[in-house]
Amino acid sequence: MTLLVWCTAALIAYTIKGFSGFGPALVVVPVLSVLYSPATALGTSALVDAVVGACFIAYLGLSMAQLKMLRRMLASLVIGTVIGSMLVAYIPRQILLILVGLSVLGLAIQLLRTGKPGFTVSGRQMPLQLSCFLAGLSGGLVGVSGPFMVAGTARFEKAEMRRLLVAVFLVEGIVRIATYAFMGTIEMQSLELGAIALPAIVLGMVLGIWLHTRVSEKRFITVIAWFLMAVAIQPLASALS
Repeated sequence: MTLLVWCTAALIAYTIKGFSGFGPALVVVPVLSVLYSPATALGTSALVDAVVGACFIAYLGLSMAQLKMLRRMLASLVIGTVIGSMLVAYIPRQILLILVGLSVLGLAIQLLRTGKPGFTVSGRQMPLQLSCFLAGLSGGLVGVSGPFMVAGTARFEKAEMRRLLVAVFLVEGIVRIATYAFMGTIEMQSLELGAIALPAIVLGMVLGIWLHTRVSEKRFITVIAWFLMAVAIQPLASALS
């Protein structure tokens, strides 16, 4: 039953990834944190998303302009990711669960309130470098970097935004894997879970790519928001139990 729940979560997570370019950690990390542990969740999320991201960016491709934009984003992202990944070993499990739950809940509320997966202050978008640093910090710490990264890239057209998100999360995943391995956070169980869920991941990506061209972003975001609202309850309830 535990593996069935994990494979179902992987299917949903990578359907979202195929559609939008972001989001699998918002499902994977809360579910695996409850089923196993936050360390297993973070390691599995980083490993799987790096492999999927490499395949996805090869499929989508990047223009020279997008590569230049990516270079502007990477320094802040890497610094934030290393700091967040190193802090994981020193924060208690309950606090990590609460951080994961609140991060997902915050994005869900933002999606329902505005219909957009980003944060603004006085109507102004978050600076790109700041969003990259916060995304890396949040991603390394709790495995959830989507809200901040999307906040910085929401200014781009949907298809270009998806390409940038996939490329950025690929780099972030590689940095997280290296840092987690150095800190001893990566476990063999993460490799096993990734292999078990591979068919669900592939099916989810294919479905998400198909949906990207056939479903309006507004409708899909609303569905995602309500689902994330339910997902956020799991780690919060586990931390308080």
